[in-house]
Parts: sequence; structure tokens; C-alpha cells
Amino acid sequence: MVDGRVADSFYRIIGKMARMDLYFKVEADIGEGEDPRRLAAEVVRQIERVFSVRRAELSNMVSRAED
Repeated sequence: MVDGRVADSFYRIIGKMARMDLYFKVEADIGEGEDPRRLAAEVVRQIERVFSVRRAELSNMVSRAED
């Protein structure tokens, strides 16, 4: 059981935090035979782990031929 005052002040702090969406473009070179979905999943996992974000997701993936 958490002290009511501690929990109350914790939720007040959370309530004052601004929520924002960040959009990134990541260009990665992957080897032949590597699964781009696996790389994408690892990038998402690292963002969640390192930055302790609420949620990270991949919204789009585009494969391009070399320039």
C-alpha cells in the first residue's frame, strides 16, 4: 500500500507533463538476407528501453533500391 500523499503528489506531477508525438525518419543499410522487420522491431525496442517512453511503434516502412 502506498501512502496516499505520496501517490497523490506523484499523479499530480504526471498530470502536468505534456504529451507529444515525435516522428523520425531512419535510413538504415541492411545486409542481404537480413529481415527489415527485425531491424525495425529492434529500433522500436531500443527507443522504449532507453527513453522509457509510453509507446513506440513503426508506422511505415519503405524499401528502396540503392541510389
